[in-house]
Amino acid sequence: MVNIDGCYFPDNLKYDEDLKLWFKIDNLKLTLGITSVYSWYIGKINKIRYVRNKGLLEENKNLCIIESIKRIEPIRLPFMVEILSINEDIIENPKLLNNYNYEKGWIAIVRPVQPDYLNFLYDLNQMKVEEKVKNMQTKCFKMIPDITLYEIGTECAAVITKLNEMMNKLSTDSVVMLVSDDPTAYVEIIRWTDQTKNVLVDYRKEKEIWYFILKKA
Repeated sequence: MVNIDGCYFPDNLKYDEDLKLWFKIDNLKLTLGITSVYSWYIGKINKIRYVRNKGLLEENKNLCIIESIKRIEPIRLPFMVEILSINEDIIENPKLLNNYNYEKGWIAIVRPVQPDYLNFLYDLNQMKVEEKVKNMQTKCFKMIPDITLYEIGTECAAVITKLNEMMNKLSTDSVVMLVSDDPTAYVEIIRWTDQTKNVLVDYRKEKEIWYFILKKA
């Protein structure tokens, strides 16, 4: 597993040249999805629309269109394939693409038609991973937030009050990013999760700023 600024890349997968798509090879079939860095580059995904859901898909033709709060991104493959299956779960729940992109957030299962398809797939050691992540100008966490709570210059007691008010309005499995510069933030968040049973999914400190990814239980 390679980790660059919180962006994870399993080393048992293949990747496209731009590090946007991952591919899992199983005999003559490929399961594919988006990478963690591409997920954060796109932002919170609101909708996925399949252009083709079966049959042959020519190289560089749209498999699907991903719509997020920031972008509209086509998903194309650099080689011709036969579409065997699509993931209907992500149509109903697009957040799976963001938060479980290497697992149940897969996009499609295909069979390559071109015999040279492996020429378009790369191992991590064949790629300049750190450079490509840097070029996307993003940092990753384990889940994409539904809401971000910026609390710079606010005492932690007041932050916890706002966090409780927000969580009470959200549905189960909603994700909040909390950004705080309070030096006691980590201790207070651990205490808060113990009391509320909400989940601390991920966290990071950069200089004096704390970032917490919290999921409502």
